[in-house]
Amino acid sequence: MVGAFRAAPGWIGGSSPRDAAYVPPPPEPVPGLVADLLRFVNRTDIDQVTQAAVAHAQFETIRPYGEGNGRIGRVVVLWVLSRRLRVAIPPTVSVLIARDPRGYLSGLYLFRTGELDAWVGWFAEVVRKAGEAAVEWAEEVETVLAGWQERLVGLRVDAAARAALGELPGHPVVSAEVAPAGSACRNGPPVRRWPCWPSGGSWSRSRCGAAEQEDRATGGWPAS
Repeated sequence: MVGAFRAAPGWIGGSSPRDAAYVPPPPEPVPGLVADLLRFVNRTDIDQVTQAAVAHAQFETIRPYGEGNGRIGRVVVLWVLSRRLRVAIPPTVSVLIARDPRGYLSGLYLFRTGELDAWVGWFAEVVRKAGEAAVEWAEEVETVLAGWQERLVGLRVDAAARAALGELPGHPVVSAEVAPAGSACRNGPPVRRWPCWPSGGSWSRSRCGAAEQEDRATGGWPAS
């Protein structure tokens, strides 16, 4: 059941707990184990990376849900790092973990057998590499955007192409309809953000236009 702890035993690998690669705790202690984990992630007296490493490994050890534990475990890492490091976008740790599945599974095994330092050391190295990769990606994006800006020399300042270009880092995949609509929605008085992107991620011209008309009627602009 979505949003509820599992009510049955679980296992990873194999066809049953007998031949599984890992068998998590039975359902009965799960609520207490999760409560203990929540207390741990809310502590502020622990190194941030160590806290993220232990929280993730402990969550994956408990595996409190019937499904989705891997996805939620990755979110735990991002939440702890963004909260403790005070960054809007934490390093993309899961990308580098996916490149070394053997190291990851070996690290979880070491954690579960009490070798905490080995797991935290491996995890910290992944975070370091992820941070360096994030900086490199940002620099590459800036270089690409600068090159594109040079190709727009001669266009007027309020040209739709300029506005659309600024949206690409946040929405690298766009369609012929989305890009013009986005630039048209964002042209106008200084820095504002129209609520034109519904939760599904597709563009809505009607919502954008309605928001603009309503705001102009009241004389205000949405906060950026």
